[in-house]
Amino acid sequence: MPWLGGLTHICAEENVDTFFAQVEAETGTSLPAFVKEEFDAFLQLKKRGFCSACGARRI
Repeated sequence: MPWLGGLTHICAEENVDTFFAQVEAETGTSLPAFVKEEFDAFLQLKKRGFCSACGARRI
């Protein structure tokens, strides 16, 4: 389902800040830096022209 990658990306982009804040509020500590970096990398892929469903470069 190609649209699923797009939907996942939209949900992540709209909620990532809330997710980070909620984790910190509930645990008293933030997520490890590598987790935040992976989220950022995932969100940047869409902006750089990669398909979020398969990871291939868009033409």
